[in-house]
Amino acid sequence: MHNGDSMSKNDVLKHIMVTEVEHEAIVTDKKGRVINVLRFRARSWLYNFIAWLYGVLTNNSADLRVSGGSYVTFTPDELKNIYLMGGAGEVYGIMWGADSSSPTPTDYDLVSPYTESELAKHAMTAAEPAVEEGTSYFTLERKTDNVAGRDIVIYEVGLYARLYSYTTEYAVLLLRDVISGGFTVPADATLTWRIKPKVTT
Repeated sequence: MHNGDSMSKNDVLKHIMVTEVEHEAIVTDKKGRVINVLRFRARSWLYNFIAWLYGVLTNNSADLRVSGGSYVTFTPDELKNIYLMGGAGEVYGIMWGADSSSPTPTDYDLVSPYTESELAKHAMTAAEPAVEEGTSYFTLERKTDNVAGRDIVIYEVGLYARLYSYTTEYAVLLLRDVISGGFTVPADATLTWRIKPKVTT
């Protein structure tokens, strides 16, 4: 659609529906052999993501619901200082949990997150934006090791950002998706999880 053209309701819905997230999960054993793979698409961006995007694009302050459930007002400069690339063991970036309740727009935490003594998180990595057949995307990736001594079933996955208000540090959940039936990571296995935010033009 060209600049200046009007958009019908159907056009608007079409553009909304192709704004999605692609998840890819790969489980490997101690020898690096692939033993389980999961791929699915979802659209569970949360209110926090839209509020953050609004503030950044319009240079306005925005109220985000931080981890724990309270609302905090962030200035435009604070919103721009976002951090997703959590280091080993940090809660920022991709996280996993055990709860299967459906996402809601104002979710602020994973309901039942796995601890570091269950899933030992590696540092986040990222791949630069790319375009394939009209779809633009980039990739976030995190590995984690099952150190719980038992099989772990993942039902929820989230993406946390770190933001500061003045000198106070907050974790902010931007995305939460739920896996129907769960996804098993056997004891001592390694999970690689990739999130690809995608927009089709």
